[in-house]
Amino acid sequence: MMSNAFVHRTWLKVRYYWKSLSFLQLLIRVLIDGCAKLGLRIEPYYLMAEGLSLGTSSGRGEDFAEYEFRFLEERDMKALAALPGRTPSEAELIQRLQEGKCCFGAFHQGEVVAFTWWNLTECLFESYPVFALQAHEAYVFDMYTVEAYRGNGIAPYLRYRCHQELAQLGRRYCYSITVVLNQPALRF
Repeated sequence: MMSNAFVHRTWLKVRYYWKSLSFLQLLIRVLIDGCAKLGLRIEPYYLMAEGLSLGTSSGRGEDFAEYEFRFLEERDMKALAALPGRTPSEAELIQRLQEGKCCFGAFHQGEVVAFTWWNLTECLFESYPVFALQAHEAYVFDMYTVEAYRGNGIAPYLRYRCHQELAQLGRRYCYSITVVLNQPALRF
């Protein structure tokens, strides 16, 4: 018997992908996810490399004047773990912080509405090492926007603010990994 949590997570994932994938791509995505549950992981992805461009933010800064942008702390991980459709537990998120990874987010009316993580030591796909980073590089991962805030430009602006923070740390290049069938992430 399947648990309600599994069915709910599966429904959220199908609903998320349904908006951006063709029927065939959706079937492939379900097949890939099913194989992963059985212990066989096949996941084609793109490795993106970008220089940190700190020109203008396309004039969008005033659109987010009522938002707060800051680093998330251990006390914030409970709220991240409780977001619908998210699988990392609070303990896993706290472990990321303890490993030295950083989480940077956008808050609106006191609630987290978007966030991203970065790693300054290595580029990973899930938990698989891809390559070690040099002192001027960063790996940005796990960008997420709460469903009610999607389509408002918060993710690109958060990425811009993230680049500002990374530049202050002396990072000039940024890597990210995007799964081939994640159309919203590819557009971003």
